[in-house]
Amino acid sequence: MKNKIKSLAVVLSFIAVSCFAFAAGGFVVADSSESVEYSNEIVAVTPYDGERVSIVNKSIETMFNGYDGSYSSLSKVFYNNAEMASVYNGKIVETAEERRAIYDKWDGFKPVNNTLKWNYDGDAINYTVTLSKNGDLSYYDYKDTVNKKEVYLENILYPDTTYYWQVTANLANDVKVKSEIFTFTTKDTIRTVEIDGVSNTRDIGGFDSLYGKTLNGLIYRGGRFDDITEKGIAQVNALGIKSDVDLRSLYEGKENPSGREGNFKYLNMIQYDFTSDIAKTQLAPVVKIFANPDNYPIYFHCAIGRDRTGTLSFIINNLLGVREEEIICEYFTSALSVAGAGGVAKEDDQLFQALINMYKQLDTYAGKNYAEKTANFLLSIGITKNEINAIRNIMTGKTAVSGISDKASVSFVYFGVGSKTVIVNKGATVSAPYSLPEGYVWTVNGVEANFSAPIYSDVKFVAKKLDGFTVTVMDNGDKTEKFYTSGATVDFSKFDKDGYNCFVLNENGDIITSLTVNRDITISVVYIKK
Repeated sequence: MKNKIKSLAVVLSFIAVSCFAFAAGGFVVADSSESVEYSNEIVAVTPYDGERVSIVNKSIETMFNGYDGSYSSLSKVFYNNAEMASVYNGKIVETAEERRAIYDKWDGFKPVNNTLKWNYDGDAINYTVTLSKNGDLSYYDYKDTVNKKEVYLENILYPDTTYYWQVTANLANDVKVKSEIFTFTTKDTIRTVEIDGVSNTRDIGGFDSLYGKTLNGLIYRGGRFDDITEKGIAQVNALGIKSDVDLRSLYEGKENPSGREGNFKYLNMIQYDFTSDIAKTQLAPVVKIFANPDNYPIYFHCAIGRDRTGTLSFIINNLLGVREEEIICEYFTSALSVAGAGGVAKEDDQLFQALINMYKQLDTYAGKNYAEKTANFLLSIGITKNEINAIRNIMTGKTAVSGISDKASVSFVYFGVGSKTVIVNKGATVSAPYSLPEGYVWTVNGVEANFSAPIYSDVKFVAKKLDGFTVTVMDNGDKTEKFYTSGATVDFSKFDKDGYNCFVLNENGDIITSLTVNRDITISVVYIKK
């Protein structure tokens, strides 16, 4: 029998060695169709593994090339503008810190080419690149096979997001060499997009707000589509844009040049002013478009995407409860476009005066913040509470949008043990994949997690050790450990046993009758028969 077991072990060992043939830099896993080698010979060049990078489209990059390397001139009109710092009793960009935050937001535009590059000295036929917000690449945001050692991620990346990417070198005879999984994180900045033949194009989502973080990929703003190219139409299709909301006059420009399914044309919405009777008449039907999830993703524009477009963007973001400094930065970014007609210096007075006027208009409505003031203004022109809630729910992911991913990535990270990522339907609840030891809790953004709350966007649960101490109990040779928060008392009654007198001893062998936990401690339980 022992010989049979030994023979079986040899056979199993031979099978294992046959399946895994080790090679320089990695190992080969063989199956019936192909050979895959996991190798460290494929090296990330840009972005470097673990790097934090900015994302910027080519038109913004072109504008930046005209400024000095410090980019200080781009920010001075923000945080050195005395009128903006003092208006409305200092409610807007009141402090130097707030103004600096705006500078940092703009500094995120500093050009870094959105290109994944790598090195590999082997003889590859081509390369397959996979990019994902999920750490194990179980789903992907981008996947393509290319003939060179780089790919340009056109309109793919979202700000303030961690991405994972892997390169597979495809060799002869179906041999594949896979890199390790690289990672990078994009800076928290305004997301600009590229649409060929169209200027001043960007995503107005991605901001923290009173109702949750607003989503990217739902609402875009920019200039007219009149001169859009075939490449531009392909880019619009890739972004999934369904509706074209044209804020120009009825006979201004071409009719639906991009061929959107949802085509909305309005009579010259007034720029900067949304309180006059004519402005109210024009604005109400436009806002109602954003309350219908079937219209998303939406692109809205006027001629150059600065004034009328900026007014509508200002209203939407204030309704969503986006911070004033973020709204100002988003609004003024039009000065960086070719549509800015001269750049920052020329736009200073005009754009800032427009912002001041619009905030003063909102201040005439009741509300403890600008989200409430904007809601009350919209209610006064015929927008309903349900429509207001619909816009807020759509833009924070609480209402699903057809064509936009209905999945969310949920990661659980327990440092020292590992991590696990699962994909769930938006609106679902999750439970932890494994239990934590006493003294640890799951947190989200530093706050103890609420597992009864539905998931509407990608989220990371992180195991955090609570402040407290461990009490080790030695009981008749058995050892148990229990976590207590600082200042808690140990219940000695749980040690009682029928027919015995129970004594608890500290580390010095002294009998104690109570214990308040303020350090890690070991106690012993001794029983003497009555």
